[in-house]
Amino acid sequence: MRNPINPINRAHYLSPLFSQKIRAMQLTKALRFAFPTVLTLTLAACASDAAQKNPADKTDQPAGEAPPPVASDSRAAVYLDGLYATSNGQGQDVAALFDNNDATGWRTQTGAGPDEGIMLYFSDRQQVSVAAVQVDAADGSFAGDESHIQIYVNGHLDNSGKANSKITLEPLKPGEALRSLFVRFAATGKEQTGEPRTDGEEKTAVETFPADAFVALRQISLLNAAGQPLRVVPPRRVAGNETENDMQLAV
Repeated sequence: MRNPINPINRAHYLSPLFSQKIRAMQLTKALRFAFPTVLTLTLAACASDAAQKNPADKTDQPAGEAPPPVASDSRAAVYLDGLYATSNGQGQDVAALFDNNDATGWRTQTGAGPDEGIMLYFSDRQQVSVAAVQVDAADGSFAGDESHIQIYVNGHLDNSGKANSKITLEPLKPGEALRSLFVRFAATGKEQTGEPRTDGEEKTAVETFPADAFVALRQISLLNAAGQPLRVVPPRRVAGNETENDMQLAV
């Protein structure tokens, strides 16, 4: 009967090849625990160096100094439910007429002017009071005293006047709300009238508009009873593309 082997010294009684395998396994385990520690220390050191080498991460704002104030418009907003122009030049956006910036603007297509106009639809969720309208035209858009702008309120002609001048509106009737306002360019002063033509007992005068002319505006101002311009907010536009799938109807 053999003597029991002491567990502590059991490796001495194993074959040399098996003893080498045990030592290799022990070395693998030791390396497995050692490498994560080295990797963690290396990453931490790199992050520390990057923070020191990247001054852009630090703000240039002096300590204790407040940032400059942001300009804002404190006027109450008048939101539009709809806005469109009967003629738009290429790349023109009629909403630019209400951005309170004379450097921007809007214009019709070349050759379009008389009887064109701009329609505004107001939201029924707020009461809007407009006492006057002023249409600021770009230089050369209207000519002389023959220019004529008409303002329609809720589908009815309210008043008329000239470009770059205040056109006063009639007060709304009791209980009536402002729902739409149409600015019509009845005449620009550039129209040309030809020789009358006779057709039987009737005479017809043909009026033409220069092919290279157009109507261009800097802005449109809606004024309250105190003569102050309202802050008009056009509808928000979202760009999108139409595909064939959008036109298909489920049966």
